[in-house]
Amino acid sequence: MQKSRLGAIEIQSEICYCLMSGTEEVVNDGDGSSRGYVWVIQAQDAIKSMYQSHNSLCGQVTSCTSAFLDVRSTAVGVLISPQHTYFNCGDSRGLLSRNRKVYFFTQDHKPSNPLEKERIQNAGDSVMIQRVNGSLAVSRALGDFDYKCVHGKGPTEQLVSPEPEVHDIERSEEDDQFIILACDGIWDVMGNEELCDFVRSRLEVTDDLEKVCNEIVDTCLYKGSRDNMSVILICFPNSPKVSPEAVKKEEELDKYLESRVEASIFASMQRKGSVVMFGGVDKAYYQGALNWVPLIQVGELRVHMDR
Repeated sequence: MQKSRLGAIEIQSEICYCLMSGTEEVVNDGDGSSRGYVWVIQAQDAIKSMYQSHNSLCGQVTSCTSAFLDVRSTAVGVLISPQHTYFNCGDSRGLLSRNRKVYFFTQDHKPSNPLEKERIQNAGDSVMIQRVNGSLAVSRALGDFDYKCVHGKGPTEQLVSPEPEVHDIERSEEDDQFIILACDGIWDVMGNEELCDFVRSRLEVTDDLEKVCNEIVDTCLYKGSRDNMSVILICFPNSPKVSPEAVKKEEELDKYLESRVEASIFASMQRKGSVVMFGGVDKAYYQGALNWVPLIQVGELRVHMDR
């Protein structure tokens, strides 16, 4: 059977209809053998059309006002249907955790990748120090129109392409746990397995997904990330659940760390001056060389510190 080709709007409407109805049609070769899903092909085409349409819109805005000459963005997204998960990406990355392992992750679009490098060279430029013309570190993005003006080349043949890669992954209701979508500031300091292990451990002590995302960003800051950081966490029904045992261990760890911090503070005070105790550790004061200095709050401990 020949596959039908729908316009972008019709494809997008068809996706919404299929998501609502939960139907995904099978394509037959005429001999009864299945060779794919019509819905899968339409979904892939729709995603690519939406990216390119948005890129064109960015171009219209750029041409209307000089304030947006530097408009640019990479993007990673996921479309989840009853039977499939569709990943599409740019410089950012998405991954799927299944059965406590990294089952799938998107490939970052970097100029040094062989296929990306080939397209850049065919458009008449080069890759130097792993960047387009030694300048831009991504090879697919929305905007960046300074890299999309090669005459005689289509939108997807330019130095920087707006076309996403689309991957369709068949869902597994029993094993799928969660999906992470994050930009490169996260992945610069945390690997796929490391981040998945971190998310699993946090989901065992809290079901607040916003809190888990905040802890991811805080951890990346601590590990030295200096790039843009944003993260989205999507949990399936079989994602890790809060464990009383894990919660207890977390509380014990917090108390241990708090005691170590308090001990470190008092040790520092003893080296600098005298510590005078009034009524217990909740009323501890440090006398500086000349006078009492302002209070700061450290956990449940009120302590005088030098400026």
